[in-house]
Amino acid sequence: MNNLKEALLQRTAAGAEIVNVSVAARPPWAEFAGDLRDDPMFDDWVQAMADYRREKDRELEDR
Repeated sequence: MNNLKEALLQRTAAGAEIVNVSVAARPPWAEFAGDLRDDPMFDDWVQAMADYRREKDRELEDR
């Protein structure tokens, strides 16, 4: 906390301003979370994404 306080003091002394920023309590996509949980293709889709990620990771390693 002391480091944060010091950094804030230095930055405000140099002209920086401290402002409040309001953020949404829930991300906009939260209402759709879980929509696919009962989809019969969900597990296959997750597996396909994992396979693709492994393939791309191997391609990067081979460079």
